[in-house]
Amino acid sequence: MSTIEFKQISKVYADHTAVAPFDLTIADGEFLVLVGPSGCGKTTTLRMLSGLEMPSSGQIFIDGKEITHVEPKDRDIAMVFQNYALYPHMTVYENMAYALKLRKVDKKTIQTTVNKTAAMLDLQKLLDRYPRQLSGGQQQRVALGRAIVRKPKVFLMDEPLSNLDAKLRVQTRTELIQLHNRLNATIVYVTHDQIEAMTMGTRIVLMKDGIIQQIGTPMELYRKPTNRFVAGFIGMPPMQFLSGSIKKEADFIIFQGENCRLKLRGECQSSGDVYLGIRPENLKLSSKNQSSIIKGTVTVIENIGSEVIVHLTVGHEQLVAKIPAATEPPLQGDSVTVLPDEAPIHIFDKATEKTIARLYIAP
Repeated sequence: MSTIEFKQISKVYADHTAVAPFDLTIADGEFLVLVGPSGCGKTTTLRMLSGLEMPSSGQIFIDGKEITHVEPKDRDIAMVFQNYALYPHMTVYENMAYALKLRKVDKKTIQTTVNKTAAMLDLQKLLDRYPRQLSGGQQQRVALGRAIVRKPKVFLMDEPLSNLDAKLRVQTRTELIQLHNRLNATIVYVTHDQIEAMTMGTRIVLMKDGIIQQIGTPMELYRKPTNRFVAGFIGMPPMQFLSGSIKKEADFIIFQGENCRLKLRGECQSSGDVYLGIRPENLKLSSKNQSSIIKGTVTVIENIGSEVIVHLTVGHEQLVAKIPAATEPPLQGDSVTVLPDEAPIHIFDKATEKTIARLYIAP
């Protein structure tokens, strides 16, 4: 497979910047996920790599060779689209063999390659069927097979699972991970789903409004978000935020918000107005700790079997706590006290929303 390098690539339209200039190197065999909300620039980035969009500035390299202005057909890239884009008048076999026929590969090699790929994707019994006779998941596997037989340098995938139902999406996600492990392929994958990004990517590029917010492994973005947007995007349910202020008292840092006072330990050079971020799974109901307290009113209870998600109103703000199913849940309307556990508590500057500290609850 291949390495990919972006050098100050950007895309500017008449009225807005779709992708701000950035540098990025994608390693050989890496599964890189571009993720972010609609309109963040992730698909535009993928289209520039494929050659379907010309960048406004910068250069793109594959294996050290510049391909910025090379025609899409000459980039040795295979794309898998959201809508599968199968030829309806061709069988599964013909769809998978088509690109090889265009290359004038001999029939025996085509047959061997298609059959081997069909076995890899569990499509052997479907080779004589037409796309209309297949389920969504089967069509997606055919689209993947059509890309695999070409043995391209790079696979590009643009939200390939978004048309599948929830159960099939999970199953196909697992199949894609296993496929990547078998092929050791370089894959650039676009999605708006942070669960897909977290479970599939070896690295994640998180974008917002055309600007890259953070690049890192899934756990780096989860544990060490660089700003409030990253913290609130990664995780399910996402990180919760309370506004307030911090100040130093003796050897501790005190966070004070509406119906909330936390005594924290750790290093923080800033003071004044901040956002405090806590992940729902790091909140527990009630505590005997009198130096720290968050008081809230229960508004919604979601019992999903393995755990209970408790929605709270804390002053004028909302907070979510995820508690074990074995814990007796409160009732709607109850007044409760919650407290963070030993996990890091994130502090964000109120003006810039950048991360300024990671602190811990003091005993």
